[in-house]
Amino acid sequence: MIRKNVCILVLIGGNSLFAQQNGYLNLVTDAIAAGQGEIGVATSTDVFSQFWNPSKYVFSKKKCEVGITQIREGTKEQTNFSQIRLNYYNKPSRRNAYGISFRGYASSENNALNPLYEIALDGSYTLKLSYTFALSIASRIFYIKDNTPIANTQNNRNLMYGIDVSGFYFGNELAFMNFNGRWRAGFNISNLRSTSIAFIKNITSYAPTTFRMGTGFDFIFNKNEKLAMTTEYKTLIGTYIGNPMETKPDPGSPGSLVALGITYGYQEKIIVRTGYSYGLNLRRDSFTSLGLGLRGKHITIDGAILIGVLEKENPKRKNLRISLTLDLEKVFSAQK
Repeated sequence: MIRKNVCILVLIGGNSLFAQQNGYLNLVTDAIAAGQGEIGVATSTDVFSQFWNPSKYVFSKKKCEVGITQIREGTKEQTNFSQIRLNYYNKPSRRNAYGISFRGYASSENNALNPLYEIALDGSYTLKLSYTFALSIASRIFYIKDNTPIANTQNNRNLMYGIDVSGFYFGNELAFMNFNGRWRAGFNISNLRSTSIAFIKNITSYAPTTFRMGTGFDFIFNKNEKLAMTTEYKTLIGTYIGNPMETKPDPGSPGSLVALGITYGYQEKIIVRTGYSYGLNLRRDSFTSLGLGLRGKHITIDGAILIGVLEKENPKRKNLRISLTLDLEKVFSAQK
């Protein structure tokens, strides 16, 4: 049964980082990760873990959740941009979990003749191999349409797919002198096979194979207070470029970064986040972030802003992010 589920998910889609010149699929939209410096491979589980490390789903305290994100536009010049991201995961048992996600972006960039559409559909399957470690396989299909003439060709389309492998370690709670603690660690190798199945081959599409790794520690002071610190490293280890004449970037070139995220939670109802990301190759990848989360009985609302982001890189990146998470198990049980 497990092999069958894995095969189905590999065929229908997965998740990971996607980067394209002037593209949006690499844009971090969820406020939980954005508030911690845009990190998530080794942070605690949330509904948006699909983008970062779906192996975390099997360690969730909740059975199933659904989440939606929105990037708030700050200026009139940006009203031509629209975005939606939907996430869902379910834990059928303590040993496995699956997740699905849809991401869509559209922009006319102030020019109705050159709209840009980007869509990604992804799915993942996670299996817990021990009490503290789980592995996940994920896959994706993403579609890009850009009417801007490229290489004397109009109405360019590119349909691509990729596969990811990730793992997550969630340690047992340890007792120290003045507090309890727990170690976390994770990795994600995304776009192991990122191949174009486009009708038109001579367009420039950039979907790098990306490696992320991170580690973190939870300081559990009492049942009401917890402080989590997480570090993460990301680099490119390969790439796919639709146009073979293009120069391929070297491994570890633009996009490599290190980041630190800090989260403080009180009674699991108020969560304050901050983070710092440092670009090893590009100054545009360096920024500070702030985030806040409010958790109710059924619904959690998170918000985040990024400070010090260059407009040259992507003006949408600095806008306010808002995420909404719904605990489906509690909703359904309340209706009974």
